[in-house]
Amino acid sequence: MRVRYLCDRVIEYYWSRVNPRDFTALVAPRDPYYILIATILSQNTSDLNSSRALARLIEVVGVPVDVGRMLELGVEGLAELIRVSGLHYAKARTIIQLLRSLSREELEHD
Repeated sequence: MRVRYLCDRVIEYYWSRVNPRDFTALVAPRDPYYILIATILSQNTSDLNSSRALARLIEVVGVPVDVGRMLELGVEGLAELIRVSGLHYAKARTIIQLLRSLSREELEHD
């Protein structure tokens, strides 16, 4: 019983200090590509670095994400834009592969 009480207090403490605006997915535009890319960029890096990489990318491709522009960048160009996120070549390859294989309609399907 005491463990449960302590867990509840920790969760209460943590969530009382969380700003929902700090979570990209909660404030993301209603663009499925944006959310998908933000998720990939957040892997194995800090929130600060993933946010920086996403902001840099969005400056170039806009919102909603211009898939054609992303594909024009290719893996090399995209990797350079998202370098700050770490593992940038792996993330760039993954993003490009997903953009080639998923349509906006497939991502928006409920």
